[in-house]
Amino acid sequence: ERTKYNIEVPVRVGVRYALATLYYATNGDKWLNNTNWKSGHECLWNGVYCDLDANNIVSVTILNLVTNNLDGSIPEEIGYIESLQRIELGSNQLVG
Repeated sequence: ERTKYNIEVPVRVGVRYALATLYYATNGDKWLNNTNWKSGHECLWNGVYCDLDANNIVSVTILNLVTNNLDGSIPEEIGYIESLQRIELGSNQLVG
């Protein structure tokens, strides 16, 4: 199941913090699609994709928010998501 984590709580908190930082740094309330952001499991947030690995660990692997009206700076905290393999933020108003 995509919403079960088998990782330490501090790791998940760090991932959620990094994603929340992106949301607020890029004016998330004005995104074209911010479905489920700020509530529920992060793997159910629009543009956040998670995978289950061979050890049954669910982690955020892709962030795709292309053409979603993001406006602002990309926060360095995104780099804290060690499992992130791909980030797609094109066609927005971003710096950094």
